[in-house]
Amino acid sequence: LLAEAEWMNRNDSLFTTDSVMKRLVRHYDHWWYSRNTRMRAYYMLGCAYRDMGEAPAALHYYNTAVEQADTAHADSATCATLFRIYGQMAVIYGQQNLPREHLRACENYSRYALLAGDTLNYILGIEHTADSYYNMDDTVSTMRITDDVHRLYLQYGSREKAARVYPAAIYVSILNGDYPRARRYMDIFENESGLFDQGGEHSFWARALLLQ
Repeated sequence: LLAEAEWMNRNDSLFTTDSVMKRLVRHYDHWWYSRNTRMRAYYMLGCAYRDMGEAPAALHYYNTAVEQADTAHADSATCATLFRIYGQMAVIYGQQNLPREHLRACENYSRYALLAGDTLNYILGIEHTADSYYNMDDTVSTMRITDDVHRLYLQYGSREKAARVYPAAIYVSILNGDYPRARRYMDIFENESGLFDQGGEHSFWARALLLQ
């Protein structure tokens, strides 16, 4: 049942009830099961409440899941589960406009992705901290992190992902009256993001990013 629940979660199947997940937690919440298995069970219960629209309960069980992990001796599989849990927490904190909590979740997401050997998600976690700082009106940190993430994506070999980090930085640059910087970011975004056609017309996704 636990493996099936994890497969459903990975494949974006929505949980409509918490009954099975509660059974899993009751079954595995004993000292003779590994801490990693207990973490996985609580994580799935949190995901059930996420899909049921019960954010406080989802956060409670995500935090409980994290508490089960032996972080001092975590292997790559444990770290991979941890960064996914923190990613789910970050989404909820973002939806609830809690930027400080969102920042901590993103930092942990990035940290455990790196420990799991997942470079792309390590960079993605850092990228989302820029949103946290932006929502805290710390535009200096927003701009610094955006430039850092652009560089990291280029090192990773993804010019498109690197170019797509710039919409917020473009907006901040315009607000600050730094039009040369805004123009430079706009040129990168238009020419390298893959969201514009050859005539310079932006696609639906480009418009969505610019309107965020």
